Amino acid sequence: MLFRSGDNDEYYLYINAIDFSPNDVDKVIVKKKKSTASYGSDWYLKTITVNINGTEALKQNVNNWIQGANAAKEFKVDWSNITNTSDAD
Repeated sequence: MLFRSGDNDEYYLYINAIDFSPNDVDKVIVKKKKSTASYGSDWYLKTITVNINGTEALKQNVNNWIQGANAAKEFKVDWSNITNTSDAD
């Protein structure tokens, strides 16, 4: 995957396990794989948003680099306001 300055990407995770509940997840991790490239291999993460069927479970301004020894960021997720976890038909 190629990241460019100013990208606003969305990623989807579909889980078809009837016994899965968002409460089983207590954090979200954004991690950058090690890169051999020296130019442009660091990420500047401005914000992160996680939503479940249109309801925000996490929205946080990060405004920080993901680089070198700091190649991952962890975010706690609050699922208390999520009531609908099934897809609309």
